[in-house]
Amino acid sequence: MERLRHCLLGLGWDVVRRYEDERPLLRVLSPVSTCIGDSVVIDGGWFRSGTGVWLAPCREADRAAEAVAQLLAPYVIAIVMARQQEDE
Repeated sequence: MERLRHCLLGLGWDVVRRYEDERPLLRVLSPVSTCIGDSVVIDGGWFRSGTGVWLAPCREADRAAEAVAQLLAPYVIAIVMARQQEDE
């Protein structure tokens, strides 16, 4: 989880550790809008998104981070575009 956290931070995402529960998770939030985000857990040796998408094996944290970014990118883009339209 820590390797994935570092990879996500390196890609510019905000990451909150939630390790106190039975199933530790990372909460990944957009720096553009904290209402956009996802949770990531470890399930059977894989990183899995809160939406149920299998991201990558745990040994491939960088690949999992890129997969999270791809999942959330359309929402981030929509927020940025909406804000630009408001400014016009």
